[in-house]
Amino acid sequence: MISNKYSKVYRIIAAVYLPVALFDIYKSHAQQGLVVAALSIGLIGYFLLKEKVKSAAVRYGYLGLGVAVGLLALFGTLQKGPFTFLHKASVTYRGDYWHAGIKLFFKHFWFGVGPDSYGDWYRASRTLAATVRRGPSTVSNAAHNVFLDIAATSGIFALLAYFAVIFLGFRAAYRITKRSNEFNPLFVGTFVAWVGYLIQSAISINNIALAIWGWVLPGFLIAMDRWASEPKEVKEVKAVKKIKSAKQNKSLGPLFNIGNLYFNGWGVRRNIKKALYYFNLVISRKIIFPPEQKVKWKELALFLIGKTYFDGTFVKRNKIKGLNFYQKAAKLGNINAASTLESIYSNKENYNLKKKIFYLKQCANAGLSYAHAELALLAGNDKKLFLKHFKNKPLS
Repeated sequence: MISNKYSKVYRIIAAVYLPVALFDIYKSHAQQGLVVAALSIGLIGYFLLKEKVKSAAVRYGYLGLGVAVGLLALFGTLQKGPFTFLHKASVTYRGDYWHAGIKLFFKHFWFGVGPDSYGDWYRASRTLAATVRRGPSTVSNAAHNVFLDIAATSGIFALLAYFAVIFLGFRAAYRITKRSNEFNPLFVGTFVAWVGYLIQSAISINNIALAIWGWVLPGFLIAMDRWASEPKEVKEVKAVKKIKSAKQNKSLGPLFNIGNLYFNGWGVRRNIKKALYYFNLVISRKIIFPPEQKVKWKELALFLIGKTYFDGTFVKRNKIKGLNFYQKAAKLGNINAASTLESIYSNKENYNLKKKIFYLKQCANAGLSYAHAELALLAGNDKKLFLKHFKNKPLS
């Protein structure tokens, strides 16, 4: 909703959905939902601040304020401090469930009592106060805390494995934020959703509809980090080494092929920065021999650079820059670039009939049947306008 990387339609949908979701949480009296929503908004605010403000003092001050408010809210649920209105009777009941879970964990430390067996052991593990508070017939089949559930039912090894997943998720998030200050909606949305899940999982049951996100979201963060990051010491595969050893003074092919490997992640970790470096070498080198290869590799490099910037593939999106490279590639005869430009100038946002016809003609000359059909359709719909821009010239 706050990022201009998505269309207005998606942003409008998000703007409508957010107040509806908050209203739904409010009417359901789910206090934990409001807490998680407030935390999520605060985290999103931090990432926006990180992009806009360079001062570390301001960013850390914001985080410190957020932590302070969070601690006050936590103490408030325990009937301490200024936020005592956050306390609910259910907090006391959860305390009973947590106490039983902790007792089960230490009594069955290594392997727990077995998955989904908390309810079978609850009566034997609860305190006398918990029995009196809600009556002996009131039981629970979950500790209302995912960490305690795992510890009590599966033991220390399962708990450590879960902590390892959480550690790897936060490590990946740290590496991503360290790499760039740019506000990335996909990363921010994933990270904030996961942190929200972790907060609510500390006070709620391990419902399967929610539990799945406790595994999927950190996995997604780890994948995002591995996909975009460049390791400190990585030996390039033999294919890259072999290409680098080729005689680059006679062909641009080796340079392009290295860039293409990094662009697609074939045999090496995908690295758009390196790919652009090699593609720019291709288009900047002045090589006389052989001329036919010079044009071929340059047009391909120009097309991929244009695609990178126009789509915003791991770089800041720049449509003007992308179009410029697309046009240069098309001028050298790259049909993919010409076809892409024809598609761009056909949509409502960038519609330009003159340019559409120009690139359709280039595609038609290359033998693309759809271009012939499009040109015929244009001629049939508005012959005068078509002839004005096409100048009634036959396809060469």
